[in-house]
Amino acid sequence: WEAVLRLSGAVAGGGAPFDSFEGCVTMGEGRLSAWLDKAVRTMKRGEASAFTVLPAAREGEALLSVRREGGPSAEGLPAEAVLEYEVELRELREVQMLCDGLLLQKTLVRAPKGPGSWELPGERAEVRCSWRGEVEATGFVFRGEAPFRYSRADASLLRVWRELKMKRGEVAELKVAPELAYGSGGEPELGVPP
Repeated sequence: WEAVLRLSGAVAGGGAPFDSFEGCVTMGEGRLSAWLDKAVRTMKRGEASAFTVLPAAREGEALLSVRREGGPSAEGLPAEAVLEYEVELRELREVQMLCDGLLLQKTLVRAPKGPGSWELPGERAEVRCSWRGEVEATGFVFRGEAPFRYSRADASLLRVWRELKMKRGEVAELKVAPELAYGSGGEPELGVPP
């Protein structure tokens, strides 16, 4: 899961804020301190909560909540300090690694529930979607957002379309390895480099 957070931390009793963060982190990746990772897992999207962090809860970890270069410093704060944090979970996105890590699928909008929804399209289903293609390294857009219709059984289809795990109504961001798309040769007609 990927969490979009806003947080600020201060020493309990009215100390000046020494820690703040606004941005996106991947849960379980090790950037969040253990106590914050546990705290965020108790929260719901859109929730803002206050946490009191005792020294024992930090289990010898650094005082900062999110490990990052160029961020604030906890230098000068006593290790036994009790900390107060305000944390807002702005967004929570499901992130899946598929095809042995060749496809990263980040769900931006989850599928609606209710009548007319289903899990995944079947093998012979005709799928209608809209997609846009961009080369990550350069930002070059090789395909503007356009509708696309395909059958999952079509043998000429790029492998990425058969491997997706999306449901009706979902919106996702994909990072696709060449093996699932145009291969090591790229697609010169579209401007996709090798």
